[in-house]
Amino acid sequence: MDFDYGLLAKYLAGNISSDEMQEMLAWGNLSPDNKTILSDVMRLRVSYHSMYYKSPDRIEEALGKVNGKIDRSNRFQLMRNVLQYAAVFLVLVSCFYGGYEYFQPEKQICIVVKPGQDVKKVMLADGTCVWLKGGSTLKYPVSFSDENRQVSLQGEAFFEVSKKAGAVLAI
Repeated sequence: MDFDYGLLAKYLAGNISSDEMQEMLAWGNLSPDNKTILSDVMRLRVSYHSMYYKSPDRIEEALGKVNGKIDRSNRFQLMRNVLQYAAVFLVLVSCFYGGYEYFQPEKQICIVVKPGQDVKKVMLADGTCVWLKGGSTLKYPVSFSDENRQVSLQGEAFFEVSKKAGAVLAI
């Protein structure tokens, strides 16, 4: 295997890529001599960095960089947590609102004709005409669905149902 000894220099300078590092480690595992050379280069790099960071100013600078990375990581984690809670809150609010709208009773119109009163004519939203006799009560929704036109009647009435394709009038 031809080995590029320039990789050792790049390692010492700290400019080595992960692929090049893998190649250098593989070369070191080929023979005991290579392993010795590689460990010497690694020790040289470690000793250089330990000498470089011996001064208090350099140590403070390195700690500042590490603390900056930790702070950015903590801010990101905090932001992520806040967004997760906000998403859960929005889902819950949407579910409650949807359930409220779904289970809310349909708005009804109630027409009561007291006993002894004359016949009363009522026109429904779908165009159906209803004549209610005295003592009758008619309940119907504000608007009818496309499939079903359902009303509730107590008493007597005459219905003149307007034709609407696909709709069924249920009493």
